[in-house]
Amino acid sequence: MTVGGISVDMSTVTGFAAMSTLTVGSQNGSEAGKLESFTLGGDGSLIGSFSNGSKQVLARVALARFTNPGGLEKSGSSTYVATANSGAAQLGARATPDSAP
Repeated sequence: MTVGGISVDMSTVTGFAAMSTLTVGSQNGSEAGKLESFTLGGDGSLIGSFSNGSKQVLARVALARFTNPGGLEKSGSSTYVATANSGAAQLGARATPDSAP
């Protein structure tokens, strides 16, 4: 069966009499939306804005902290490598003002 251009599998629908009409009484979600733009939040979240008015986190950028950032070794124009002096990378969310650095 095709409803509004969408193929619907009715093979598992059962009833006590012959099926004549099937209607949707309500929906528990929002209409489909198209990604229109995105922004990068201060916490590393990539937030998508959709044509149906919804906003959703699409991804999170991996963030790393080091005990001694000055100890990182430059290995390219914008890349660095951890050293014994910098300490190991501590991966996680962006630090909040009330959390320890």
